[in-house]
Amino acid sequence: AVVSTQSTGNDQEGTITITNHKTGDQGSLYFVPYKTTKHFTKIKGDIIDSNGTIKVMVKGDWTSHYTYRRVGEEAWTDVWTLPADILEDKKKYYGFSSFAIQLNEEEEGVAPTDSRHRPDQRYLEHGDVEGAADEKLRLEEKQRARRKVSKNAEPQWFKVGEDPDTHERYHMYSGGYWDAKRKQDFSTSPDIF
Repeated sequence: AVVSTQSTGNDQEGTITITNHKTGDQGSLYFVPYKTTKHFTKIKGDIIDSNGTIKVMVKGDWTSHYTYRRVGEEAWTDVWTLPADILEDKKKYYGFSSFAIQLNEEEEGVAPTDSRHRPDQRYLEHGDVEGAADEKLRLEEKQRARRKVSKNAEPQWFKVGEDPDTHERYHMYSGGYWDAKRKQDFSTSPDIF
């Protein structure tokens, strides 16, 4: 197995559109490709009313700041700016903020299937790239073997539903996790790691 650590950037490219299904207003955010700006994190977008009229323009860098300007106004207004000390720390940790880093901290009493239990991630966090690659391969082989045995496995804490506004399929929480956590009874959870 090969783990490449040459590039710490992830090129997000494309448009995300968020629709208010009650009013018909939309927000559209475009992730500017690296090849255009030589930056991985530039964004720009518009907020459009239900008649298709642009009302607000947005621009910035999704890792450090956002600004907006109402159509017809000259000045851009800051929405959010990451404090300079946090921005400096991010450079040390592959672009992750301290908040993002804390998301992967181990927590007592969570399900054995919680991604924070992934052993390959722990190896990487401790700087053992070779161990992480070996462990990732072991996990992938275990996953393939599990899929051969149970081709129609269902998610434990979610069920497939239909969004009432868009009629798109999505996974919705089906209940049970918080009771299992409170009781510390995860006996029905599969052994995935």
